[in-house]
Parts: sequence; C-alpha cells; structure tokens
Amino acid sequence: HLESQSNTDSSMSLRMAEYDLAIGMHNRIETDEEIIIKLPKSSVLWLRGASPMKRIVFELNKNRIAYTPTCIQMKTYTLDDIVKKKLYILLPFYQFNLEEIYDKYGKSPEDNARVIELINEMSDMLENSDLKSFDMHALFEIMLNVFSMLAKNNAKLKAEGESIMGGRVMRLKIDDIVDKSKAEGIMEEKIRSAKNFIDKGLTTLSKLKDSGLYTDDELKAIANS
Repeated sequence: HLESQSNTDSSMSLRMAEYDLAIGMHNRIETDEEIIIKLPKSSVLWLRGASPMKRIVFELNKNRIAYTPTCIQMKTYTLDDIVKKKLYILLPFYQFNLEEIYDKYGKSPEDNARVIELINEMSDMLENSDLKSFDMHALFEIMLNVFSMLAKNNAKLKAEGESIMGGRVMRLKIDDIVDKSKAEGIMEEKIRSAKNFIDKGLTTLSKLKDSGLYTDDELKAIANS
C-alpha cells in the first residue's frame, strides 16, 4: 500500500492506519476458528520534504502493538538511483525535485536548455527501460500529468514540455501497446509452460531446442527461470 503526499500533514499516520485497517478487513481470512486480519506493508512517498510521522500504538489487554509506515522521501533519490534500482514508478514524481529548475525556465537560454535537457533525459530513461509497453505508456501519462501540474503557471514551459512528452506518448500508439502486451504475455506463458514440463521430467532443454519451436531468447529465459 503506497500513498503519496505533497505537503505537510500531521495526520498522515492516522490516515494510513485507517486505510490499512480497511484493506486488512477487506482481505481478511476466515476459518472455522478465527478471522485473520493481515495489514499490508505500507509506505508514504513524500513528494516535497517530509513530515514527522507519529507512531500509532494499538493496545489490547495490556499488549501494545506499534504501527509505523515506511517513509520514502523523493528528495533523496537521483535519476541514477531510479534507473539502477529500476524504481521507474518514481520517475514521474522525480519532477518534484526539479520545481526550482522548472521555475527558471524563460529567464535565460542556459536555463531553458537545462530544463529541456532534463525533460528529454527523463523521457529517454523511461523509453529505454525494460518495462512492458502498457506499463511504460501508463508512466508516460503520469509523468505528463505531473509536469503539466508543476508547469501550469508558465505557459511557454508547459507547451514545450507537453510537446516533448506528448510526442513520446503518441509514439506508443494504443493498438501497438495492446499487441505488444499480448505478445509479451504469450511469451511469458510459453516459457512458464516449458519450465513446468522440464520440472516434471517430461522434456529437457535440449529437446526443446531441437524442436525448433523456441527462439534462442526463449530458451535462455527458460534456462534462467
């Protein structure tokens, strides 16, 4: 369970506890003897700075259970961190680290060039990632929406950035995305099925290779799975 918060909110701990209890209740496991309520692993993504989060303590028959969600501060991440750790879901929100740089757009040719360079760099990172086509398209849409919100008071920056990011989104045509996602899903199922047959002793990697039904990449994936 991940929540994002852009501004200071002293009630965040309490709200997270309420959300997690609701999730636990919804996903409860009932047996003949008990009802198990398992709370999800939760984190708060602070987009600007961070607020101290009070620890929530549940008391039951003198037993105390402490509840504290993990805090993630966007300002502690660099673009290199995001790529190396493959945390691409954070890429759209990295733009909150660039607010001061975005605000400089229009003040000098150098500032303008730096902003455009960063927009292209983020777009390239996402486009060159190993994400599935559908996921990549969704993150491009989020990145574009975040940018449009941050640049809403600078018409020239908004137009320039939306032109760049919007162009990347348009490249990923919906029909192509659906087709690629289907193809990726079929290949994954093909690999899972072949690995299952090998595990059950019904075939071998060598026999699969001799069959001519699998590409070298598929055979490599089966061997490494």
